[in-house]
Amino acid sequence: MLYELALTPELFDKSNIEENELDYILLIGVLREAEANGIIANLDNNKWIGDVVNRIYVLSPKIKDEIIRRLNRLKDRKRIATYPSNEIDPTNDLEWLQHALKVHELTPFYSVISSLFDTENKEDPSLINLKKIMFSDTWNERRNSTQIKQSPEEYTKHLRPVMRHARKLQLIDPYMSPLESRYLKTLEICIRLLEKKAVIIHIHCKIPFQFEQGIRNNRVRARKYLDKWEIAIKEIIDRETERRDRYKIFIWQPRRQSHRFHDRFIITDQCGVGIQGGLDTYDFETMTNWNLITYEETETILNQFKEESSPYDLLGYRTIEYKNILN
Repeated sequence: MLYELALTPELFDKSNIEENELDYILLIGVLREAEANGIIANLDNNKWIGDVVNRIYVLSPKIKDEIIRRLNRLKDRKRIATYPSNEIDPTNDLEWLQHALKVHELTPFYSVISSLFDTENKEDPSLINLKKIMFSDTWNERRNSTQIKQSPEEYTKHLRPVMRHARKLQLIDPYMSPLESRYLKTLEICIRLLEKKAVIIHIHCKIPFQFEQGIRNNRVRARKYLDKWEIAIKEIIDRETERRDRYKIFIWQPRRQSHRFHDRFIITDQCGVGIQGGLDTYDFETMTNWNLITYEETETILNQFKEESSPYDLLGYRTIEYKNILN
């Protein structure tokens, strides 16, 4: 659903896109598709974007402006992600391709797109010549939704590209509970897949109906439920000793005859995923549908979990972070 892409810089060169209108149309198509469901690799520790910008600024104004507009949109949506340097320090087009392929060996991209591939690579169909991209089965198999098993293995597989570059993670599920291991398992999967070591993690849920029913004041119930969350999160922090994440747990209550708190999502600072079956995992076989939601839809959903714009009442929240439990 979220696809990591490497584009070699010569694709943006004047000799390609101004002398061949088809190459320009195809390149704009790739950038537009990346806005929907892709992440562009900023290779060699940000040197890639510098090389690309140098090529863009000698293009004709109309072409230059359109490419800059597309790249700026990707940047604003945090869909251009930095990848580290390796032993290949690229100084020409062929070395840029070699550099991208070396990264691809270590952390496979969904596609490496270049004008330098002569023919279709049947051994690795993820290597795509831009001119032939519309005929690539790999490219055409991309989807914004998928049906998967609600299992730890399947969640790990599909969450890997979603988590890899995330700096902020929000888990939204009214039924997510610190008292149920099947929910905590999903949180632990996300944490293991986060490559950034200090991520802001927000969890949005409500109080289970059966929790502390003898207490009539829901805000008191919320505080007791947050106590349970704090215990569970501290146990995770104790295990993940190299991480420095900052958690914030929010307890929401739907208003009477108002907006239902029902839908479930995993949202990072780069994308949002709707999860119909909920955020829990099971050892037995059961299926759920996942769909990548648009940038605009993601903003609308997140506004529902800001106190000033929420259709729900915030009963309480708690911040839990590494420094709180050093002693």
